[in-house]
Amino acid sequence: MKVLVVAHYFPPVGGAGVQRTAKFVKYMPELGWDPIVLAAENPSVPVFDNSLMDDLPPEVKIVRTKTLEPSYQVKEALVKGSPDKSKWKKWLSSKLRSFIKALLLPDPQILWWPCTIWQMFKIIKKEKVDVVFATAPPFSVLFFSTILGRLCGVPVVIDFRDEWVFARETLEQTAKGWWPRFFDQFMERLSVGLCTNFTAATQSYVTSISARHQKQSRGKGIVITNGFDEDDFSGLGAENSNDNPGEIVSIVYVGTVWKATTLKPFIDSINDFVKDNEKLAKKIRVKIFGRVVDSEKDYLISSQARFDIQLLGYQPHKDILKELVAADTLLLTLTDLPGAERIIPGKLFEYLASGSRILADVPSGETKNILEKCPKGRVLWLTRDRESTSRLFKKLIGCPKLSFAQAPEIEVYSRRFLTKRLVDVFDSVLGGKA
Repeated sequence: MKVLVVAHYFPPVGGAGVQRTAKFVKYMPELGWDPIVLAAENPSVPVFDNSLMDDLPPEVKIVRTKTLEPSYQVKEALVKGSPDKSKWKKWLSSKLRSFIKALLLPDPQILWWPCTIWQMFKIIKKEKVDVVFATAPPFSVLFFSTILGRLCGVPVVIDFRDEWVFARETLEQTAKGWWPRFFDQFMERLSVGLCTNFTAATQSYVTSISARHQKQSRGKGIVITNGFDEDDFSGLGAENSNDNPGEIVSIVYVGTVWKATTLKPFIDSINDFVKDNEKLAKKIRVKIFGRVVDSEKDYLISSQARFDIQLLGYQPHKDILKELVAADTLLLTLTDLPGAERIIPGKLFEYLASGSRILADVPSGETKNILEKCPKGRVLWLTRDRESTSRLFKKLIGCPKLSFAQAPEIEVYSRRFLTKRLVDVFDSVLGGKA
């Protein structure tokens, strides 16, 4: 059986969202499905990770088509603008950007489709594709894939790695206002109505989508979480240790730092602790791997004089896994923004697989529910109480490294198991003929 995987972002593009799709593609062949990937040839993204290509089976076909979207560097320059512009030029530039955003709905990646629609049609017909699997974001992928799949008479399964509504309201560079929200609702309703089934990364996503589109979504929603790949952790162990064991507690954060995952409360807690315990400041090291938005970066840099904060940027995924295993403590944060309770950060599952202790600052919701099932002592909770926070950091410094064995329950988050769940959906939409 053949499945066309429509993924605007695909290796060598880096990032957590890409790994979900890449791991599905990795395990599909051994489960009886031959994937053909349709991806953007020149995607507008901030990071690339060539090491992710090593994970893909050599027999996987990847077709890449050009997008008309400007490069990430060009977009960044347009957003920031020239510092010496006059006020009226800045105003005009801002209005022009807002106008362009309002035109490019639901997202700028709609500019991929002029070069992609015909190619997708040819692949479906030439390869005799049995199922189309389209993953978002970008959410324009869902609309065009369901339309074309329906026209070609092929069942379409769409995948929500993130929630459409939450992304619109929280991402900094998205168009805001009633018109984008109305357009999103229309596009989402159409996509959910035309698809055969939809998968989503959390149960709350399925519930939220189904509540918005009750008639169109009835019986279609299936939860397939993110996960971890056992192969990635093979050979990682005790030899990967902290470079100052017993002397410095290493706290590692992995992922994008933005308003939904802000580190400001965590940094404030350390700053308060350092004020009262200056001699212990040198025993704390915070390593941040990933993209940090400017508003967060300025705050982190301002705290570097008080204790050791290292902004290390995006690193190859295989190197990040070594850091997870080596860390004394892994930091996991989520703000209490409306909708954040429905999120499960993709890195959570690799945190769990690493065996390292987790320091969590998250609201009640999906993520907290998973963490509360961990063995006693595995998860430490960051609070806003100064005294309890002081005790927590003293505990970390006094007992830097603890390793926890993988609990049997974690196997339901393995990439192989999750891909089996996905191909079961494919088999189901074909009426059990696969």
